[in-house]
Amino acid sequence: MTYEERVAKFKDNLDAYKKEVDKQKLLPTDRKKMLALPFYMMKRQEVPEPKKGQSEWEIFEEMYGRPYDSFKNLKFDPEEKITEFNYEKFIHEDILATMDTESQEFKDYIKLQNFLTKTKYEQHKADQEDFKQYMPLFAELNPKEQRDLVHLIQSESVHGKHLDSEVDGILEKQLAKVSEEENYAIKNAYRHNKKTMQYAESKKMPVDERKVKDMLRNQHIFRNRLNEEVGTYQDQLDKPYMDHGILTYVNEAAYGEMRDLIRDVGINKDSIPFYNVDRVEYSAKNHTHASDDRFKYLMNAMFTPLDMTDQEESFVGWHEIGEDLPINRTQWLGDLQEEAHPQSD
Repeated sequence: MTYEERVAKFKDNLDAYKKEVDKQKLLPTDRKKMLALPFYMMKRQEVPEPKKGQSEWEIFEEMYGRPYDSFKNLKFDPEEKITEFNYEKFIHEDILATMDTESQEFKDYIKLQNFLTKTKYEQHKADQEDFKQYMPLFAELNPKEQRDLVHLIQSESVHGKHLDSEVDGILEKQLAKVSEEENYAIKNAYRHNKKTMQYAESKKMPVDERKVKDMLRNQHIFRNRLNEEVGTYQDQLDKPYMDHGILTYVNEAAYGEMRDLIRDVGINKDSIPFYNVDRVEYSAKNHTHASDDRFKYLMNAMFTPLDMTDQEESFVGWHEIGEDLPINRTQWLGDLQEEAHPQSD
């Protein structure tokens, strides 16, 4: 089958799949997920790896000079790479004297060198990924034909490899992958700390003296932003209920010039985080059924995902564990039982 025939067959299969999805009459969001499913599956597909005893295992060692399972028990790469904190170890001081190390151009140069250079462990992982792409081809060849194919690949001229690198888009794909992984780490702090930061050495990451002065000078702003945006338990530690109660009393009792004064400083019903009677009544008016108030018990019964990244795939709730409710005392179910005489009009 030629390349053009494979492309045509792939498009026909996608068109047939789309027609089958349209027959299901799904919601727009579900339809989009089903249409994207083949592309997600292609993105997550895995190619075979060589095993000991196979000719492919020996070919890998012949190509790269080390066994396929090298660095097998290595959890974190100990080899150091150039960064903006340790570039003195990689660039000679005479060359550094000719550079402006504070310029953005120099920092971009360091980032580029960090991306283009590889440690022994990173090079081995890259060689493994490259070799996996040959595995489907090796499956249809005998050992002699496999070595002939490897010889053909390795005998390509430097000029030919340079031309391939200009059009294959590998560099762009690598940059996109790094960007995706870093963005994933940003929104999954727990996984980032477990995979990366727990191995980091603080002495290799010095803090700029100017940044320390700014943090100390504006520490009240940093503290307030952390408490508001990160979601800490500082509010429970401070126990501000008395303060909120006094503000609520002043807001409801003030009139005249006092009322104008507290409005000028921003004290009003919306700015006081105090659950007063008015808010309870307002919340009750939004209930469709009398039993809607019991949803808070259900929410309290939810499991907290241990990895803190499970929300990417699923939301762990009481109805997804496949067994009983996460309640070990049956009397707790009294508030969750159905109404004896529900309203029917």
